[in-house]
Amino acid sequence: MPRIRTDAYALFLAFAFAAAFMFGHLKVGLLDLPDPLRTYDRLLIWLAAGASMYVGLFALGHFAMRGRNVGERWAYAVWGGISLVAMYLCFKGPTRLAVVFGSGQGVIGLIIPFAIGAAFGFLYAWRAGWEVDDAEDLNGLRARIAGVTSDQEAKMDAFTQGGVDYFAGPTQVRTSIPLMLLAAVLGGIVFGLARGAFTIVFEVTQIADLSGRAALQRAGSMVDYAGLEMVAMAVIGAVPIAVCMLAGHYALRGLKRTETWAYAGVGFLAPLVLGILWPPLFLIAALMLPIPAAIAMAVYRSFAGLEPVPVKEDLIARRDRDLVGADHPRRRFARVIRAR
Repeated sequence: MPRIRTDAYALFLAFAFAAAFMFGHLKVGLLDLPDPLRTYDRLLIWLAAGASMYVGLFALGHFAMRGRNVGERWAYAVWGGISLVAMYLCFKGPTRLAVVFGSGQGVIGLIIPFAIGAAFGFLYAWRAGWEVDDAEDLNGLRARIAGVTSDQEAKMDAFTQGGVDYFAGPTQVRTSIPLMLLAAVLGGIVFGLARGAFTIVFEVTQIADLSGRAALQRAGSMVDYAGLEMVAMAVIGAVPIAVCMLAGHYALRGLKRTETWAYAGVGFLAPLVLGILWPPLFLIAALMLPIPAAIAMAVYRSFAGLEPVPVKEDLIARRDRDLVGADHPRRRFARVIRAR
């Protein structure tokens, strides 16, 4: 498999993600910070130090995997999780770690940083992409296609030109449960952010005093509610969204559709259909999940990519006389052996 590219912009995004994780999960806001860091300038330096440590660890693993020609996205997800857990343990501090592990929640507490870091790692690998030579023998490809008849071209399912393999056979969208769960979480987050922003704006417009101070105070009072709603949609809604995605994915496979718009449309319809077929289980999903499921399906289509449709499995033939087509007369007529 090709190696993952080194993408400076993707590393910058990883830096921003890690800083946001530190601010929102490791040290919530300003109140939990040590006294020397309770200034905005020192807070930014502290966040930058933690994010730099994560990016440094992740970059070391990235270059090590490039040296060993490892290009699997799951490997980057695992290393992303390990890197964020290492940063978490380092910046949490021995005193706080002793309290967390002493309460019996230490291992459980590491699952969330690992899962978030794994998402960061996967997103880096997806954003950076595989290192494939962009140069192609386009003139040779055009000449090769021009030199065959239309009937021959229709039968050219796979060939090599200029050291590059080309494939024109049937394709389908890959099936990956981990990717579906990740896309479901991202769909819930995007929908939760949009819903939270709408809620905050709506609540601000309802107050009588629209001065800057009053509006900011009202918006601040709604941030916690909007954030809780977003987390609930992303975490609690991930499994039902993924179930709807799986059903829609296989329905689209049956219809032989691979377009992103088709995935988004079926993602919107899947919760409604499941709500009609199984009301006790999916009635709430039919009311709440169409939009986040549509977003998640579009994200999944982008993440998963295409694969060739598998050929039929190998046959075990005991007699050559059985190897005749479905329309062969021998399939219709049985041979008569007259017995005396």
